[in-house]
Order: sequence, then structure tokens, then C-alpha cells
Amino acid sequence: MSGMTAAARVFVIAGDPGGASALAGVIEWLRQEGQAEVAAFAYRQAASIWKSRGLAFDLVPDDIFRQQSKDLLAASRAALLLLGTSVNGLDLEKLFLESAGELGIRSLAVLDYWSNYRFRFAQKDGELLLPDKIAVMDARACREMVAEGFPEERLVVTGQPAFDRLRALRDAFSDAGEIRRRVGAAPDAKLVVFASQPIGEVYGRDETAPGWLGYVESDVLDLLVASLDRIAEHQNVPIVLVIRPHPREDAAKFSSVRARRIRIVLEQDVDAYQLAMASDLLVGMNSILLLEACYLGVIALSLQPGLVKADCLPTKSVGQTQAVYRRNEAETAIESLLFDEERRQRQRAELLGFAVDGLASRRVAELIYGMLQSTK
Repeated sequence: MSGMTAAARVFVIAGDPGGASALAGVIEWLRQEGQAEVAAFAYRQAASIWKSRGLAFDLVPDDIFRQQSKDLLAASRAALLLLGTSVNGLDLEKLFLESAGELGIRSLAVLDYWSNYRFRFAQKDGELLLPDKIAVMDARACREMVAEGFPEERLVVTGQPAFDRLRALRDAFSDAGEIRRRVGAAPDAKLVVFASQPIGEVYGRDETAPGWLGYVESDVLDLLVASLDRIAEHQNVPIVLVIRPHPREDAAKFSSVRARRIRIVLEQDVDAYQLAMASDLLVGMNSILLLEACYLGVIALSLQPGLVKADCLPTKSVGQTQAVYRRNEAETAIESLLFDEERRQRQRAELLGFAVDGLASRRVAELIYGMLQSTK
């Protein structure tokens, strides 16, 4: 291909929520500019992510096989494959990436998080199956990937496209009262949101798993509930804990969670960003929502008791999200972030100036245009 024309088509595929969210802004940008056609295909949770953003897409069945993926790419007249990265055991992105290579179609992956780099691109034999380019979030991700054997010339720092709209969402937010009423948090109550994740499914459930972190999500939730129960008792203040399941989690897993003093609410329908902004404290593990909270002006805590690996959440580089790694420090940290008004005001002041430039989607789009204009 010697040059890009208006007919050049970008074939997009994503499955996991993180990859789908990162690609959503890129798809919107490409369609708005009209310099390339976009054919978007989703499987698993990507479908609900893109539906919530109002994006047109088609579904790919979980049981699609190699020849079908090649036929779909060919029928779509794809000039470039744009893909997210998934860690869901199915990883159809890899199937399409391999098919694109066989068809001579250029490829670009957009990374959305600072972990599992090799796993996102590894084949069954452990060898890396790489696209022509990988758009990464920042220099830290680039350094870490090079250290794990990724060729530096394939990595391009673009920023994380999913972060582009956060400042606008923060500035426009005015529904805190309504959201708090919806989850039953009275004006005098403290509202804590727990951003759950399928930690055991992704990283392993015990020390025999290579990715074992030292805890699973149920450990963290139990610790949070017990801490909040004690805090509510000696502060004599009502506390509402909203459990926000990850898109990959079955909400039924939380049906047995009980508390002595606090009220527990399971909430799946309210937008996660709005729920976080309405809260007094957002608690999670290594969820990207904790990092997004910095841009949303939300006070947040990463609770990872017994962590045995390096913390993949880039909280140190952004310097905002607080982190606790020891069980015996959890209650003190939670109580301070909820009730120490001087600390809360200081944290809010720091968050006021925290923002991204909002141009990551544009940078990925420019990378796509450049790849379409060049020969393979």
C-alpha cells in the first residue's frame, strides 16, 4: 500500500473492559475525522463498554476459529488491525493478530495498563506474538516492557486514551446528591465505594500460581468491611459501603458479604466514574479506576494486604493514590482518609491541579494514519 485513501479501513477488535475503554476514544476520534473507515468488533465485556459509549460495532463469537478470523479481516477490506489486549483466557486479539500477519495486514495494539505485558502477547509456547507497533501509556511502561524483552522500536508512548475525557467528566459532574440518595447514603453518612476486581482469576488464588499477589479480592473486602464496622462504631457515624463489581465479575459472589454496623449496597448500574465522584472514599486494589480517581478529584486508597510482588498500580509516579500493604495498617489509613478533614482538604487541593492533556486518542490516531501511509 503506497498511501492512505478515504477508503482505508481500520479493523478494531477488543474483549476485556480495559482494552475496550482505551480504544473507545480512538474509535470516536477516527470516525469523527473521517480519514479512515472503522469496522469495530467486540467480544465479551467490550460489547457493554462500547454500547455504553454509543459506538456502533459487531459481535464476534467466542468460538470463532482461525479461518473465520482471516475471512472476516479479508471481507472487511482491512488495511490495519487495531486491537486492545486481553487477559481473559480466550484472548481473541491474538487470533486476529496472527491472521493479520498471514494476510500482510499491519497491526497496532493499544496497551491500557501497567501489568502482564508478556502475557498479553505470549503464545502457548511462551514466544511473543507482536504487532507492528504498540501504543503505551508512558515512559515507565516502555522501560518495563523493554526490560521484559519487547523491542523498543515497536513501542510508542501515546498516553492512555481512556483518560482523555476524565477532566471534562469531573468539571461537569453535579449529581452527587442524587447518586448518594440512590445508594441510601444520608447527608450525614460516609460513602465508601469498593472497586472490586477478579484478582484470583487474573493473578491466581494461592502461592502456586506464577502471578500470585499475596491476596485475593475476598481478603481485601473482608478486611475493608471489618475495618469500617469498627470505625463506624467508635466514630458513631453511619457508613455505607457500595460494592462495585468489575465487569468480569458475577455479582452473585458478593451475596454472602455481611457487616455488623455498616450498610452494604451492591451497585452495578450507576456509572463507575459518577459513583466514585459521589463517594467520600474510593477503595480498590490495583484497579485502573484508582488511577482515574486522581483525574476525577476523588480521594482513593489502594488496599493490597500481603502484597508479595511490586505494585503495578502507578500510584508512586502520580503521587496521589494512597496505598496500604499491611493488614494492621488498613483501619488507621481508612479512618484518616474518611475523618481527618485537614488531610482530606490537602488531598483535594493537590487533586485540583491533576490532569492529563486529553490528547492520547489523537496521538494514537496520528500513529494509525502514519502506519496507513507507509508500506509494511
